[in-house]
Order: sequence, then C-alpha cells, then structure tokens
Amino acid sequence: MDEQFLQYVWFNRLYATHQRLTDGTEIEIIDPGRPNRDAGPDAFNAKIRMDGKVWAGNVEIHCAASDWYRHGHESDRAYDSLLLHVVWKNDVMVGRHNGEPMPTLRLDVPEHVMAVYDGVQNGSGGLCRCLPYLGRVDGTHRAVWVERCAVERMEDKSLRMRGLLEMSAGDWERAFFVSLFRSFGFGTNSDAMEALAMSIPYTAVCKHCDSAVQLEALFLGQAGLLEGVKEPDAYTAELLREYDHLRRKFSLVPVKVRLKSMRMRPGAFPAVRLAELAAIYHLHPQLSGLVVETADIHRLRSIFYGYASPYWDTHFSLSAESGRKSRKRIAPSSADILIINTVVPFCFAYGEYVGNEAYAERALHLLEAIRPENNFITRAMLSYGFENVSALHSQGLIQMYRRYCEPHDCLRCQLFRQMMTE
Repeated sequence: MDEQFLQYVWFNRLYATHQRLTDGTEIEIIDPGRPNRDAGPDAFNAKIRMDGKVWAGNVEIHCAASDWYRHGHESDRAYDSLLLHVVWKNDVMVGRHNGEPMPTLRLDVPEHVMAVYDGVQNGSGGLCRCLPYLGRVDGTHRAVWVERCAVERMEDKSLRMRGLLEMSAGDWERAFFVSLFRSFGFGTNSDAMEALAMSIPYTAVCKHCDSAVQLEALFLGQAGLLEGVKEPDAYTAELLREYDHLRRKFSLVPVKVRLKSMRMRPGAFPAVRLAELAAIYHLHPQLSGLVVETADIHRLRSIFYGYASPYWDTHFSLSAESGRKSRKRIAPSSADILIINTVVPFCFAYGEYVGNEAYAERALHLLEAIRPENNFITRAMLSYGFENVSALHSQGLIQMYRRYCEPHDCLRCQLFRQMMTE
C-alpha cells in the first residue's frame, strides 16, 4: 500500500461509508472532501456524522500513523484542527499539541479493491498490467474513456501547434508549414524535416509558390540535397541555378539535415517527399486556411494529392534515373496520417484561439471518417476487447497506452476505477 493509492481510495469512496475510529467510535463518512494540491492537509472540507452530529473539517492521509512524525506535522499547528487522521497502518498514537489524541481512522479497504491494486502492482498483462481485470469494465465505459483519451491526445498535439505558433510570431500559415513538414517525415525523418522547415523563410515560399521548380529548389537546396551531386543532369542543374538565386536573395544557409532513406521504399525517399511538398504548396499557397475550412474528408485528402513534377516520374533521387516510370504523390493512407498529425491538431489549436468549438468538433468528425490505424498498440488493444473502428479510436488507444499504461499511471485512468467494482 502506498499513500497515493490510499488517497485514491479515500477520494473515490472505495470503502463502506460506516467505519470505526481507532477508539471504537462509529462514524459515517458523508463527504471525503476536496483534494488539496498545495501545502497543508490532504483534503479540505470533509464531512462525517458522529454521535448524531455532522462535523466538517480537513483530513490528513498517511500509510502509517508514524508518518505524522516523519513528515514533521507534530510541530505544525496547522494540523491541530484536523477532523480526521486517516491511515492504513495504525502503528503509533498521534496527538495534538495539547496532548489530546487525534481522531484516527484506520480505513477499512474492501478485499476486492486490494486484490485489484495488488494484481495491477505486481502483474504483467502484456501492454497493460490490468488485463486480468478489464473484463469488469463494460463497453460503454470503455468507449467513453477511449474517446476522452482521443480528445486528450489532440489537445496535447494542439499545444505543440500553439508552441509552433509562438515560434512563428503568430503566423498561422508558417506554424502549419512547419508542422506539415514534420508530418511529412513520417516518424523516421520527422525531427530533420521540422528543422528543415524552420530554416526556410516562409516569405520565400509565399513569393515563389507560383513556380513548383523554385519551391523544389528551395526545399532541396535547404536540405543540402543539391550539394555534392556528381554529374548533375539538366534538371538538377536548373535546380542548382534556382537555389543559388534564392540563396543570395534570402541569405539562406543550408541546414544539411540528416534525412534518412535506409530501409525505405524508394517512393518515400526524402527528395521525393520534398518534391511532393513543393507540388502541394504550388497548388495551394494558402494551405492552412484551406484545410481548416474543409470539412469533407475526401476533399481534404485530395488537397494533399499534388503530383511531384514530371522529372520525378523517372527518378527517386537527383541525377539517378530509375528503370521504371511512375507518377509520384503520397498515398491515401499517407494523406490520412497528415490529417491526423497536422490538420486535426491545427483545427483544435485554431478553434481554441478564435474561441469557436466548431473547429474542434469538425476535427473529431474527420478522425471518425478515417480508417483505424494498425500498429502494435491498436492490435494489442483489440485483443483486449477494445473497439478500433476509426482513427478516433486509434488515437484514443494510443493515448491511453502512452499516457497511462506505459508509465503505469493507473490511478489516473478512469477504467481503473471501474475495475474496483465487484
């Protein structure tokens, strides 16, 4: 038993309301009070009935009564007026400054509550320690919690978007630009792509969005992919000329980020991804304003379907022609990833900024319209009996695992409370 769990039991009323103090006095716990997150007693304004009267006051909670002295409460008169001292182990007598015994409750925690706690503390249920007890939680509680976790995940991502907005001096287009570049890294190159985007003046993108070639030169040049090309072909030479012009015009310095291509499909090579981004910004210069007002998932996907310039039909990297021809654009599944990781958080952040909840609701509807993600977390959660029928569920399951299951933060998981019910 640890103190955090004892507090959890107290505030969640996981005990019989009628208890006995250590001196044998019968009491009824009417209200456990409000948690105190600052210095002082653990609970404010608790209420009990004793001897036919209702008493109100503060409560201090310890695993062992002797913790009273270990925490130095005997020298703090703020604790003299406590209503109750709640303990798990009553190993010493605790008194007030005047020598009067402190009313002490040795909390009687039901056996089934302790069984779940001990099982989760010591268990190994795969991804989740609570696996043996998940059957106690009905489908409604599971669904509500997963959806709440999905909203929580989007709120976390929107905080990152707000951070990008601050770094972009309040420019929503630039914040979206950086976030989209990060998403285009698709995990492997996310950090490098974000660093690349941060090195590109957004004014340069705006001024040259009418030319896909110039945007390609800007993106590839800043990534350092134009340097060191042996025997550049005609198109690469054109990109070099364009980038040299842009470099001098905007005082650019290539960031030479480490964009990885090992173990990637050729269509996902960094140069191809940057060419696809150039095509998207060439077709849709005011991209963030467009996506935030697009509610239809099919229309939204199509915005990211810009074909890279014809050069890339026969190339996966500069000056190295491939043996087969194919148009280059991101796949529908990749477009969905961009929507999940960039568009939805952007809508959340923008809606909060302008004070319009309709944007957050639209974002959630987009998640509901996207097919569920398939990864080791969602597969495991399916085997545990959770539903995964849309990206909304997937994002909720991922958040639940990352935020609660993986760090074993069970006390903050709403499902854990349901498991305590017989």
